[in-house]
Amino acid sequence: MIFRLNNCMKVNLTITKENINSGIRAMPGACPIANSITESVNNITYVSVLPYDATIKVKKGNKLEAYRAIMPKIGNNFVKKFDNGAEVAPFKLNINFKKISLDQVGLY
Repeated sequence: MIFRLNNCMKVNLTITKENINSGIRAMPGACPIANSITESVNNITYVSVLPYDATIKVKKGNKLEAYRAIMPKIGNNFVKKFDNGAEVAPFKLNINFKKISLDQVGLY
């Protein structure tokens, strides 16, 4: 579920077993959280998930918008465990994205 307000976007994610199984360790655009974001956010063109933040680009009409979120602690711990090869389980995660300028992301 996605809630939008002005320059913010709250995304409620469910990281599934399928997201975990298809995730690639140490690949910011293909980890389980990135996979879940891609499934949940319409018109996404870019996703990068790191232990401390997540960045996305979304196409709105003929424009791109960029958003960044500080990774909640539960997501931070999950990314670190997953990337280090530890066993992880499905969970729910709420991420609060804030709009940023495209030049803060690069890769137009």
